Amino acid sequence: MKKITVLLVVIILILLIIVAMLIMRGRDFDLFRNEEERRYATELPENNENQRPLLIPELVDMTQDGSSFEITVDETGFEFFEGYTSKTKSYNNQGYLGKTIKLQKGSTFYPTITNNLSENTTVHWHGLEVTGKNDGAAGSVAIVKPSESKTYELAVDQQATTIWYHPHAMGFTASQAYEGLAGLIIIEDEAIKDIDLPTDYGLNDIPLVLQAKLFDAEGQIDHGQSLDTDNQDKRVNTENTRAVHNKNHSELNFEDGKGSNSDTTEGFAIMTNGYNRPYLEVKNEVIRFRTLNGSNHGIMDIFTNDGSKVSVIGTDGGLLEAPQEADSFEIAAGQRIEFLIDLSDKRVGDQVEVIANGQIVLSLRVTGESTETISIPEMLVETTPYETYSNQATTHTFDLGRNIINNTPFDPAVYNEEFIKDEIYYFEVNNIDDENHSFHIHNAQFLVVEIDGEASDYKTTGWKDTIYLRPNESMKLQVKFRFTGDYMYHCHILIHEEKGMMGKFKVLESQ
Repeated sequence: MKKITVLLVVIILILLIIVAMLIMRGRDFDLFRNEEERRYATELPENNENQRPLLIPELVDMTQDGSSFEITVDETGFEFFEGYTSKTKSYNNQGYLGKTIKLQKGSTFYPTITNNLSENTTVHWHGLEVTGKNDGAAGSVAIVKPSESKTYELAVDQQATTIWYHPHAMGFTASQAYEGLAGLIIIEDEAIKDIDLPTDYGLNDIPLVLQAKLFDAEGQIDHGQSLDTDNQDKRVNTENTRAVHNKNHSELNFEDGKGSNSDTTEGFAIMTNGYNRPYLEVKNEVIRFRTLNGSNHGIMDIFTNDGSKVSVIGTDGGLLEAPQEADSFEIAAGQRIEFLIDLSDKRVGDQVEVIANGQIVLSLRVTGESTETISIPEMLVETTPYETYSNQATTHTFDLGRNIINNTPFDPAVYNEEFIKDEIYYFEVNNIDDENHSFHIHNAQFLVVEIDGEASDYKTTGWKDTIYLRPNESMKLQVKFRFTGDYMYHCHILIHEEKGMMGKFKVLESQ
C-alpha cells in the first residue's frame, strides 16, 4: 500500500510540473520565478513559432528645403509581447520609437516639438551639427514644458549618414529614452547617389534600433537595473554569451582592436525595433542595415549564426572610405553602424540569424529571388581629416571617473570648456575608472587618431560622435566645431549622465 501511495504522489508531482511548464511556455516573456531570477536571468525562451515580422518605422521625407513637421511627445502603450500592453512614451503616438526622418544636405528642416507629457522634455538631434540653440541639449533654452511647443531650425550641412533623435532633459533623459523616445534620421547628399548601395527603405535598406530592456511578469518595462548604477556595474566586463567565442575573433573592432568581452546586456532582452527576435522576409541580395544601439547602456557584439561575413560601410558620421569585412563588430550605446550582408548565395527557404551578445535579434528569411545585381562596392567616400595630424594643436584632457568628468560634477551654470569655431583641437579622453564609460560630444563629428598612445587608422574607423572606453583605456580625438553656441559632452551611459557625468562648453566665433 505504501508503495502505491508513493507512486501516486510521484505521478501527481510529475503532472504538476508538466502543467507548470506548459503555463510558463504559454507566457513567453514571464521568464523569471522570482525577483532575483528576473533581474539576473541570461536566457530567453526558444519560441520561434511566435516570432513577429520586424516592425519598420514609417519614413517621412523632409528632404525638400523648408520642410516642416510636428513631432508630438506622447504617453502611449506598446505590445512588446503579444497580448500584454506596456506603458511607454513615443513620438507621434507610434506606441514605441518615432518615425524615421529623411533629410537632405543643403536643406533646412523645421521640426516643431509638442510636449503632451506631464514632465519636461527636449529633443536632441544626436549626431547633427547645428547651432547651440537648436541642439536640444540640457538647459533652460532647450526645455519644452508640458503642453508647450518649440520649433527648431535645422540647417543640414554634413555628409550622408544615419543619426538619431532622443530626449535630453536633465533628470528625465534616462527614463524617457528607456520608455521609448527615440527615432532615426537619414541624411542624404549628392555623393551617395553615385554609390551602388541598397536604398529601398524597409526592403533592402533596413533600420535596426537595438535596445536592451527588462520586463516584469506583467510585461511592463522594468526600470530597475537600467536606471541603477550599482546593479548595472555587475554586468560590466562579464564573459560574452556567444557559444563559441574567441576573444580575438573580431577582424574589425572600431574602438581598440582588443576583441570583445562586451556582454554588458547580460540578463536583458534585446529588442529590435520594439520586438523580441523578429523576422524579416528578404530576397537573396545584398541587404543594408542602419543600426543604432539605442540602449541606456551596454556594448553589443554583432555577428551571424552561419559565419556570414558582414561588411561595415559607415559609422556615426558617415560612410567609410571602403567597406570593412569582418566576422563581427561592436556597437556601443548611442553609436550607429551601417553594415551589409550579402545573401546572394542563399536559396529560397534559407535563414540567417543576426546575433547580438548571444541573442537572436533578427531572423532573415529568404523568400524570393532577386532580379537585380547589387554587389558590395570597393570604394565609398574619401575620409579627409581636418588637418595632417600633429601635436601643435591645442589639447584638452577629459578624465572619466565614477559619474564625474575631470573630478567636476555637472553644474548647468558653469562652462567647463571654451572653444573657437573652425579651430582644430585634440581631446585626450582617459577612462580612469574601473568600469566602462562612453564619451559623446555634441555638435561634432571627430576622428580617433590615437588609442592608448598608438596611432589609429581613422580611415577604417570613420567619423564618430560617441566612443566607448574600457577601464584604463585612452583615446586621442581630432575635433573641430563648425557652429557656435552652448553644447554638452557626457558619458552616454545615460544613468551616468543623469548622475552628473557631463560638462558644458561654449563655441565662440573666431576672432
